[in-house]
Amino acid sequence: MKIAVLGATGATGRHVLTKALGRGWEVRALARDTAADLPEGERLTIVRGDALDADAVGRTVAGTDAVIGLIGARMGRDPALLRPNSTAVLVPAMKAAGVARLVAVTTVGVAATHPHQSWASRALLPLIVGRAHLDQAGQQEDIIGASDLDWVIVRPPRLVDDGMPDAFRLGEALPVAFSATVGRRALAQALLDLASATTPSRQALTILRH
Repeated sequence: MKIAVLGATGATGRHVLTKALGRGWEVRALARDTAADLPEGERLTIVRGDALDADAVGRTVAGTDAVIGLIGARMGRDPALLRPNSTAVLVPAMKAAGVARLVAVTTVGVAATHPHQSWASRALLPLIVGRAHLDQAGQQEDIIGASDLDWVIVRPPRLVDDGMPDAFRLGEALPVAFSATVGRRALAQALLDLASATTPSRQALTILRH
């Protein structure tokens, strides 16, 4: 398996790289800073560039079997622009490279998850996360959904780093309480499983701690 990872220098991205290399996979990771503290391995290739740079994204995804997208606002850009704009670059880059499988992380709290959220979650998440962030995550999902890629969207609640086992629940209609969490290692495990699976596809799934 050969995968591309966008957002590899984030806290979850590092777990994705470590676990993918542990599986013996080849990984191409896009990073603005090639000196970032990333796992080492002969199967890891770092492509220097920005997620809004079509050339860098194209070089990252070329020749891979699947792409894992973890782009968020941590990179210091306006959260109202980074998610949808980077996705608008990624989708045509994947099509041009002939790569069909996309596993993308958005977030619980986008409008589509409201029927499954508790009242506290619906009321408080926009205040804590930011309504603009949630709205733009929804726009990101719209871009992915309108593509003809073989996509899976994964929506985590609050991410935590802990010593819990890499166990998780994954489903389209999981009830989400305001206190819901999932471990970053568990999320990384799920993303890799989905990247290498033939199903499900063209689905948006919520992930929760098991």
